[in-house]
Amino acid sequence: MAQLEFKHTHLTLSDVADSYGISISTLHKWLKPIKNDLLKLSKVNTKRLRTLNSKQLNKIQNFLSA
Repeated sequence: MAQLEFKHTHLTLSDVADSYGISISTLHKWLKPIKNDLLKLSKVNTKRLRTLNSKQLNKIQNFLSA
């Protein structure tokens, strides 16, 4: 899978799913193995991923391109 270039530094999971051409539920399934890592990279103490920062986006890109 080709690595995508994101023009914005803060995106939602819906934006990421759209860029890969998949549904949000499929993206959730794909990201399940790294969800805890993504939550740790969040600046907000939460159990849900909402807006993703640049570190989270890089982690997602690296994981999905592997």
